[in-house]
Amino acid sequence: MELREYLLPIRRWWWLLVIAPVIALVSSFLATMNQPPIYQARATLMVGSIIENPNPNQGEIYLAQSLAQTYADIGNREPVRLATMQALGLDWIPDYFVNALPQTQVIEVIVSDVNAERAQVVANELANQLILRSPTGSQGEDQERQQFIDDHLTSLTG
Repeated sequence: MELREYLLPIRRWWWLLVIAPVIALVSSFLATMNQPPIYQARATLMVGSIIENPNPNQGEIYLAQSLAQTYADIGNREPVRLATMQALGLDWIPDYFVNALPQTQVIEVIVSDVNAERAQVVANELANQLILRSPTGSQGEDQERQQFIDDHLTSLTG
């Protein structure tokens, strides 16, 4: 076989080799232009008392990192999603992901939506729901319970 025999189909179908990439390029461009922009909002949480303690030991650091992983897992679960929807009065919430940054005690909540304001509100409420599920998040409820008990004790003894 000669080189001429190999080049004959290319010479015959050159127009198809040119038009196919142009059609793909134009259709991709049009599809991309018709999609709405996607916004991402982030909320960042820190687990533990590392900020308060300037010289934490290795055990405290490891505990904070483990807790961050646990809270990130809790954040991706259904109860947090449902509580967020209920708190915001929404029927659905946009796609989100909660993850602990590797080798840190930092949790990041990432929400993607076509509405930037809604993405930010949902990210903040997801972070709030995670805080409420922490042992320190229920301090307000504990204080209310203590006040209720104190009031009843006062009324019984008074």
